[in-house]
Amino acid sequence: MGNYRANTTKTARLAVAARARMREIAEREGIAFDRDDHGILHFYETEKQMAHARRVSALLAEGGVERRELDAAGVHALEPRLKGEVAGGFHTPGMRRAISISSPMDWPRPRAATA
Repeated sequence: MGNYRANTTKTARLAVAARARMREIAEREGIAFDRDDHGILHFYETEKQMAHARRVSALLAEGGVERRELDAAGVHALEPRLKGEVAGGFHTPGMRRAISISSPMDWPRPRAATA
């Protein structure tokens, strides 16, 4: 695993500290900006992907990142617009935007080229 573990936990600690500092400065200085604190949703199609995400989540937790594991129903409850089957996912509450990564299931399909 080399430096992956140390680098991941250090990066997570830095991200948590930066987020706290950003909020502190914004409140102190009265800076208003478009911010959405619903969190980040990562979802996965297979149990193999979920197993990997669990290992990564453990490292992120060492760095202070809170992530909550969700089963398929939990993912769909959090993001009802999501179409298709998922094995589950992880939600990181309080992060910048509610985004979905790791699966192209509901991404727009490319249009056919026209001459």
